[in-house]
Amino acid sequence: MRISNIHQKIGIIGLTILAIFVVLIPLFIINPINKLSNRMITFYKTNFNKDIEIEANHELEKLEEIFEKIVMEAKSGQKETM
Repeated sequence: MRISNIHQKIGIIGLTILAIFVVLIPLFIINPINKLSNRMITFYKTNFNKDIEIEANHELEKLEEIFEKIVMEAKSGQKETM
């Protein structure tokens, strides 16, 4: 009886910890992605002197779109210098 009571309490504590991790881990993953996309937008604006319009809503899609625009601008800049 006592062992099943301890087992039940450990299970509840374990599930509580897992629930907390399920909530907190995505926040720790998304925050650096947003910071990186903001830094990339700043880089784009300062180096290419153009405003950037992002159409994507998802964080990774935003990052991909910004990266593609930076690469396209860099390639067009290389073609102009040649």
